Amino acid sequence: MAERIGVHHEMIGQWERAEHEPRCRYMPAIIEFLNDDTWLPALTFSDRLKRFRQSRGWSQKRLGKWLGCSERPIGRWEDGQYPRSQVTAKIEERIKGSTPKSDRQRAGPGKRSTIERRTQ
Repeated sequence: MAERIGVHHEMIGQWERAEHEPRCRYMPAIIEFLNDDTWLPALTFSDRLKRFRQSRGWSQKRLGKWLGCSERPIGRWEDGQYPRSQVTAKIEERIKGSTPKSDRQRAGPGKRSTIERRTQ
């Protein structure tokens, strides 16, 4: 398991004993290994946004780029501040229709999105 995820075998034990939490970059491999991501909390918009980001192994900056905004609002949203309801709906819609493969295909620089214009 440790080899598949890309960590030392002792790290798995530390995660299991709750001595450390897995770093974001390991989340995609952990989810793939377990074939399940339901153990990640996702009760609120903030939780769902963070869960989505972590399941991709992305930083807040990377998620901001994908959504067309800077990392600053991502951090605020993950800390519990909510964007306007129409912005929340657009983000939820984009996340819902997303797959890791489609995310890689859409990656890259582009024009500022509606989401970015509304958060600034």
